[in-house]
This record gives sequence, C-alpha cells and structure tokens, in this order.
Amino acid sequence: MISLGMNRAEIKGSIFDVFNFRKRFEDVIHKTELENLDFIPFYIQSFQNEQRLEKLSTHELLLNNILQSETKKYDFTFIDCPPYLTGLTNIALSLADSVLIPVKADNYSIIALSKILNHVQFVRQKYNPKLKIDGIFLTMFESRTSLATELLQKYEHQTGMTDVVTV
Repeated sequence: MISLGMNRAEIKGSIFDVFNFRKRFEDVIHKTELENLDFIPFYIQSFQNEQRLEKLSTHELLLNNILQSETKKYDFTFIDCPPYLTGLTNIALSLADSVLIPVKADNYSIIALSKILNHVQFVRQKYNPKLKIDGIFLTMFESRTSLATELLQKYEHQTGMTDVVTV
C-alpha cells in the first residue's frame, strides 16, 4: 500500500472483506495516482481472521467467482501472494494464466526456487494446465559482487532460463 502512495488510514477495505461478504468488490478498489492502476489491499488484522482466511482459502470456487466476475474490466490482474505455497497462494496459482516469481538474490532463496518451480509444476498438472511462468526476477541484486555472478549462474542452471531480470 505504501509503495502505491497510500497509508493504512486511507484504506476503506480489503479483499478479506470481500471473501467474508462484508463489502462488495467495487467498494474495496483503491485508485492510485497512476492512471489505469487500481489495487485492492490484503491485510489481516487479527489471528482469528488469519485462521478464518485459512479456512476460506480452501474454497477455490470462492476466489474464482469473485475474480472472474469482477476483473473483466481490467487488462491485467495481479495477485500479490504471501511467500508460502499454501492457502491463498495455492488458489491464486490454480486460477492464474501465468505467474511472476520474485527471488531474493541470495543462496537460500535460489535453493528455495526449485521448491517453487516444483510446486508450479504440481499445480499445472493437478489444477491448472494453462499456468505458465512468465518470468523469474532476482531482487536485491548487486551486480558488482562475485556472489551475484555465482547466483546468476545457479539461477540459469536451475531454471534453464537465460533472460534474467534483476532489480
């Protein structure tokens, strides 16, 4: 939210409110200063709500019905998911056309990348054959270090991709 120019006091609702039928989808859309960029925040205010979300996230049809009917007016819909492969992330992968995977440029994250790639393959086989990886990009990448060169080589070897985006 902050990176899009909003602070928490300006937030009028989140996708969690939509999942719980407290607010309508259009009521939680927030406009940004950028033309043609809207967003819906996702935040959970309590442990009880986090547990409720875990239960809700097992209902693929809920998210599918909400997103499919409401996002038709947009050219692209991005779902920023938490860095774990269960719950909302799993549902988003089962509904998506493609996935962009950010990976922090460090050894542990590069090692974890194989787990993510395997999970995408699993989702593709079990739930969503149209799911493709549109890109993997390295974040916090320091191109002047020898570690960066080593990580880039590991990344290319592990993924078979040579068109690396670094940020």
